[in-house]
Amino acid sequence: MRTNSRSNNCCADGDVGAEQRVDLGCDGRLRCRRSEAPAVARTERLRIVVDTGNGATCGTTPQVLRLLGAEVIAIGDVPDGRNINEGVGSEHPAQLAMRVKATGARLGIAHDGDGDRCVLCDERAWSSTATRS
Repeated sequence: MRTNSRSNNCCADGDVGAEQRVDLGCDGRLRCRRSEAPAVARTERLRIVVDTGNGATCGTTPQVLRLLGAEVIAIGDVPDGRNINEGVGSEHPAQLAMRVKATGARLGIAHDGDGDRCVLCDERAWSSTATRS
């Protein structure tokens, strides 16, 4: 087990679960890269449901897909610092499948809270899990 020099109480009680938005300045970089995307990566007129699990990908996946031209329907995109994976995300793919079918979307993408896994769902609500180790 790895330890560090901090005490076990590394956060003040008020900081646990606190959310802080940080502008990473990625919007400009994404815009200039759109022109470089191959036609197959462009998603004009494609409706996609994106479930970010109230986690790390809330500000990236929907934004990238919108910049590529997709109509994005976002769920699980209201993090509060405590609700990561709570009933949403790749840990709960049934919600994704229902939303894809209800909205007539062609694709659903659900990430887990830290963004290292996803579940993909097509318009028939068939899903496939992709995990990166």
